[in-house]
Amino acid sequence: MFIIFPDCLQVLINTINLAKIACDLTEYADAYCLSGLAAAHAELGDFKKAIEWQEKAIDIATSFQPTCVGIVLSKIGQSVTVTNFLPGSDEDSSQVKTGDVIVAIGGLDMQEMSLKEVVDAIDGPKDTEVALTVRHPGQANRKTVTLTRGEPKAEYKEAIDEFGKQLEAYRSGKPYRDEPEGKSNNNNLTQGSDAGLED
Repeated sequence: MFIIFPDCLQVLINTINLAKIACDLTEYADAYCLSGLAAAHAELGDFKKAIEWQEKAIDIATSFQPTCVGIVLSKIGQSVTVTNFLPGSDEDSSQVKTGDVIVAIGGLDMQEMSLKEVVDAIDGPKDTEVALTVRHPGQANRKTVTLTRGEPKAEYKEAIDEFGKQLEAYRSGKPYRDEPEGKSNNNNLTQGSDAGLED
């Protein structure tokens, strides 16, 4: 059970309201904003809402995945599709374009594979090559392109792991603290947001 002093309560309510504004601005499509809203509810002791929003954040965060060849993939229907390019990757000079469907990797058919299986097949040691067979939107023809792998996107996996730790804390009935026990952190309300559930 939490004891919250009036001044602190007002700060927490304001934080939730700011988080909701952030979510409105991002149309409830930003995982970090939703996770921030979850954190604000957890600080207020409302772990039911914290869990709801954190689960929504994880759903969004895992609906797309970056790769070490500079493209971001999403599962659209039954197809794994290129939906974006990572910062530093130039679509104009790439042989792969937004909207392309990944058909095969290294000659192995990927059309029935999960998003994670496709990403795992693409990723590999830096400076090695991977052959992607893609189909452009609205075209039946396929083409195979060879891309060079860059640095693995470890920060993405770390973010997903962090979201999971937050959810585990909320399910245990406590706010999340990203630091060793015995230390306190009063700044974890600044991540901020809300997503589409009712207050």
